[in-house]
Amino acid sequence: MIEDPELNQLFRAESGEYLQSLELGLLQLENSPLDTANLNQIFRDAHSLKGASRILDLRDLEQKAHEMEESLKSFRAAPRTVEAAEMHQLYSILDTLKVLVDAALDDDHEASARSPSPSPQPEPQPEAVKLPPPAISEDAPSSSQQEPPSPPKPPPLPAKRPPSVEDESSEMEEEMFVLFQGESETHIGGIQKSIHWLEKNPEDQEALNSIFQHAHSLKGVARILGLKAVEDPVVVIEQTVRKLMRSGQPLTSEHLLQIQQQFALLRQE
Repeated sequence: MIEDPELNQLFRAESGEYLQSLELGLLQLENSPLDTANLNQIFRDAHSLKGASRILDLRDLEQKAHEMEESLKSFRAAPRTVEAAEMHQLYSILDTLKVLVDAALDDDHEASARSPSPSPQPEPQPEAVKLPPPAISEDAPSSSQQEPPSPPKPPPLPAKRPPSVEDESSEMEEEMFVLFQGESETHIGGIQKSIHWLEKNPEDQEALNSIFQHAHSLKGVARILGLKAVEDPVVVIEQTVRKLMRSGQPLTSEHLLQIQQQFALLRQE
């Protein structure tokens, strides 16, 4: 479960977009299995959800999103009619993704709160046993005699300070930063490799698609973590490449320069 309130809200919004897009994509896949653009979009959404889950250490969700990716690979390699059993498997994975996202957001705690548990009953206390009054010994001191004062109790040792919320939050942020470093280096390396390839092969649509996929995934993770300085240049790269892919225009030197400039800003962060 994502306990940090801010991260919880960010992941709620981001994962909701991915799940909605995946559902629409599967409906489109069922009706138009040869739509390669739709196949690529489904794959990107699953890949982005997997990356966000990895950053937040949601292992079950990460594995299930990866399963969605693997199930789509054969369709992307050779688009074909999708069998009913294959669609059933994809929808089953999507249903599991929804359940896992709800569990990560702890969306079922409100339902359990609405059905109150029975009030705890006080435990019966044992009846006090009445003892006979103690016999007074002749040698016992009279009430007029004062007993010597008890020595003062030593001050208690200071208790060990429990870890504060700030300590736990700091540790979580540090762990997430390490995870983000590994995830972002993969995407930045993929973007850089494709840019170098496009400098010599500007008409390669696969290289453009690779930049778009890496940028889309990196954007999702940066948005979840609230890294605006990383998200902004990635959005520009993604939008530039999307326009080129939709229009079918060849990559010009002006487009390439714009991508390179935003990539340079990205590397600075």
